[in-house]
Amino acid sequence: MDNEIDELVSESISYIQNNLLMKFGFLARAFQLLKILSSEKYNIASDGNNIYCNDRYILKLFLDSTEYLTKQYLRIVFHCIFQHQFMNNHMDFNI
Repeated sequence: MDNEIDELVSESISYIQNNLLMKFGFLARAFQLLKILSSEKYNIASDGNNIYCNDRYILKLFLDSTEYLTKQYLRIVFHCIFQHQFMNNHMDFNI
């Protein structure tokens, strides 16, 4: 079951990235560099190299509000681009 959840999360993130790339093609490199990793500790967080996601949280947001999840993903990417994550070890975007 974990493989199925991992695949669904991956597909959800890819869907969001593709939608964002249609509007913001210049962010393609940022999307490629940030690896998505599963996390039980954070709902959505980043250390500047990785985006840590709670799989169940991501799937719930994707089903409830794809637009909101898209905004959260884009927010994390911008935090990484502008290096805001270095204020702490991790920037936790729990909502």
